[in-house]
Amino acid sequence: MNTPRQQSSDPGISAVSAPAGRALQRDAGTALALLVLVYAALAAALSPAIYFQLLPVYGLQTLMAVPLLLGVALPLGCLSRNPAAPVSEAIALLKRSTGILPRSAATIALFILGMAGFTTFKLSIPDLVPFYADPVLADIDAALHGGDPWVWAHAILPRQLAWGLAYIYSKIWMVYWFATILVMAFWHERHLRLRYLWTMALAIVGLGTLLAAALSSVGPVFYGPLVGSARFAPLEAALAGPVGDAVAGYRDYLLAAYYGFSGQAGSGISAMPSMHVAVVTCNALVLSSINRWLGAAAWAFAGVILFGSVYLSWHYAIDGYVSIVVVLLIWAVTGRALRPSPQQHQS
Repeated sequence: MNTPRQQSSDPGISAVSAPAGRALQRDAGTALALLVLVYAALAAALSPAIYFQLLPVYGLQTLMAVPLLLGVALPLGCLSRNPAAPVSEAIALLKRSTGILPRSAATIALFILGMAGFTTFKLSIPDLVPFYADPVLADIDAALHGGDPWVWAHAILPRQLAWGLAYIYSKIWMVYWFATILVMAFWHERHLRLRYLWTMALAIVGLGTLLAAALSSVGPVFYGPLVGSARFAPLEAALAGPVGDAVAGYRDYLLAAYYGFSGQAGSGISAMPSMHVAVVTCNALVLSSINRWLGAAAWAFAGVILFGSVYLSWHYAIDGYVSIVVVLLIWAVTGRALRPSPQQHQS
């Protein structure tokens, strides 16, 4: 009697399972596009002025970044895919470009639409659910860590290194996110590509919009102006200097967008959960699936971002913990839902 593994090698079954696998993943790609389009449409319906103000901003930023990021991201992607012959991998990629380019362009277009929707929702959260959860979140954070976790974060990292942390948290994080999106838009393996894009989309919708509204909060950096308490004044004092000035500058930028309800890139105030941590967790999971050394570096970077979110006063530590747990769950679910047949590892 054949085992299930032996049965799967039967030519007749393979002939059926391969088209079935292709159909499943085509449907998954179509469903993902529909999810993003519906999400964007809802955001545009909620606040059309803001959405259509943001759309060209994100479109221009993304299109300007694409050539530069491709010049770095794709060579790294080819190197990780075939370390022994990255040039051969790049040539093979170019030969497959007829099908890859339209798909990648569609992915980038959906990313632009989704980012405009995400920021529109984020700006609208306090109108839908006024900020309320900070005192509870701050108390839970302190209880879990035996005191406010920013205290031990500042004890670990000398102030002289804080500027580098701030740069990584803001500039490097954004480049890393966009570069990974681009690499995965071009990635040859359909299952991993769809799994990553589905996980990212569900994290943005589920964590960055729905859970962010349910647990409407501002974080330590806004505790004074928006909660009306000096609870985190010592943290602000600990950041005094160039890093504190940089944090205050971006805080004021976000406050101006909040009070003026204006659509600016990266605007919107929300602490729980941390999308910074959600993004790097998603990236670490996919890079671990590609190459163990890339994965190790990506997880180390995720740890730096989690640490920086607390050190720089943007988040409670539990904001990051929740993001990690939920993204891991989403990754597990998408892995099962999109599991390909043995014949469906190539696009």
